[in-house]
Amino acid sequence: MKKLKVIYVVLIWGLSLPVNARNITLFLGKDLPLCQHMFEIYKKDFKEHGRIIFNKHKEFNSIGWKSINSKKVNVRYGESHSCAYFEKAEFDINNDNRNEYVIRNSACMSDVISNTITAYDLDDVYSSNKPDLSGVTVKYKLKLWGWMYYLKRLPKIKLRGQFEGEEVYPSIAGTALIEPFMYKGKTYISILGTPGSHIKNEWITVSELTKNYSMQDICYFNKQ
Repeated sequence: MKKLKVIYVVLIWGLSLPVNARNITLFLGKDLPLCQHMFEIYKKDFKEHGRIIFNKHKEFNSIGWKSINSKKVNVRYGESHSCAYFEKAEFDINNDNRNEYVIRNSACMSDVISNTITAYDLDDVYSSNKPDLSGVTVKYKLKLWGWMYYLKRLPKIKLRGQFEGEEVYPSIAGTALIEPFMYKGKTYISILGTPGSHIKNEWITVSELTKNYSMQDICYFNKQ
C-alpha cells in the first residue's frame, strides 16, 4: 500500500463567537493583494457583526465542505452542551497540484469546540477500501492542541512577572479557529485567535501550507 500523506490539525475555539471586536488593523503584508483583500473582508465583518461570517464569503465557501453524517448531534448539560459532526472536502491544501481528501471533525464540550482537520492522499483513500480509513499509514502529522502559535514575523516582546525580561514572539494561544480558503486558485489558511478566560488573543493570521507541509505566515491582522 502506498504511504499516506496526512495532515492532522487540532484546534479549539469558543462557541460564543462573536469575539467582541469592532476594529482590525493590517500589520503584515500591507503591500500584498492577498492581505489587502482579506483585510477588506475581515474589516467589514468586524464592523458590521463583531465577528467574521466565514460562510457568506466565496473564498471560504469554495472549499466545498459536505456533511458526512446526516445531522449534527447536540446534547445539553445544564447551561452547556456537547456536539459532534463530520465534514469532507477534496482540495489542494498545500498547493502541490494534487487534491487531498480532507476530513473535518468538529466536537464540543462545555461550549468549547475542538476542530480536527485530517488531509489524506486522495489515491490512497480510494484504493484503501476502508470507509473509516483505519490502518492507513500516517505520512505527516501537525497537531495543535493546547498550543501557542508564534507569530515569528513580528518583533519579540519582553515578558513580565515570573518570566520578567524574557523575550518571546507574540502568539495565538489556547483557543483558535482555523479556516482554509481559496484566493486566485491557491489555498490559504486563516487562523483566528479567540478569547479564552485569561487570554486576549487579538491576532489573526493568513498562512500557506507549503509542499513540504510547513506553515508560512503571509498576513497578520490585529483585532480590538
